[in-house]
Amino acid sequence: DQLVEEGTDGYKDDYTFTVAKSKAEQPGVYTSFKQLVTAMQSNLSGVYTLASDMTADEVSLGDKQTSYLTGAFTGSLIGSDGTKSYAIYDLKKPLFGELNGATVEKLSLKDVNISAKDDTATLAKEANNNTHIDNVHADGAIAGERSIGGLVSQVNNSTISNSSYTGRITNTYKTVASYQIGGLVGKLSGPRGLIDKTIASIDLSSNATQGDQSIGGIVGAVENSALISNSYAEGNLNNVQRFANVGGVVGNLWDPVGGLEKSGRLSNV
Repeated sequence: DQLVEEGTDGYKDDYTFTVAKSKAEQPGVYTSFKQLVTAMQSNLSGVYTLASDMTADEVSLGDKQTSYLTGAFTGSLIGSDGTKSYAIYDLKKPLFGELNGATVEKLSLKDVNISAKDDTATLAKEANNNTHIDNVHADGAIAGERSIGGLVSQVNNSTISNSSYTGRITNTYKTVASYQIGGLVGKLSGPRGLIDKTIASIDLSSNATQGDQSIGGIVGAVENSALISNSYAEGNLNNVQRFANVGGVVGNLWDPVGGLEKSGRLSNV
């Protein structure tokens, strides 16, 4: 059989039809949050790239699930396809449980509304072992009982650069347990721990009452020779109780084990 064109004068032979070719799915490139999470969970060491904005509403979390990804992620997540940077919207929990030697870059987390008990953040609960986080920006609201960071709750010997958090952070519970809350990171530690060229634009409310509870505009506590440089915080910080360590940039620089020799460091903040 031949393709023909139907016209006013009947059918004509030898007509050329143009059919649009569908774009082939590229390995490791995702436009759906559900597919992205499924792929990353099945291979925690892979390389994943966003090719579209996406919403976390595609994934339902279990009652006891504390992050979208469980286990230590050691791969790379890139929020840009090389021409445009994309965003993940509507996170209800941290995206990662742990980043371990991982890379996350050129990613936005928008309109987050996160509530959790411990180690609450937008990107990850923990970042360890030379994880590199660059050009990651989050905005929205975070509420938790203790250990809260705008991007990551606990950062150890890892780097956050050219990144920001904008929004509310609320400490919802009064406790005597030790914890740290910061506009970007709860606790930054380790001689390779670095926060550089970052901004925290926050409205932070806390209920800290103890000397080992630290609240800071950028980081709650900086320990073991970690460094914050070329960064600033703006907004409101209100600790409604007394006796905690509260600071506009950092709540506490003192290292509880190494003392002054291994205290946290600040440069151009």
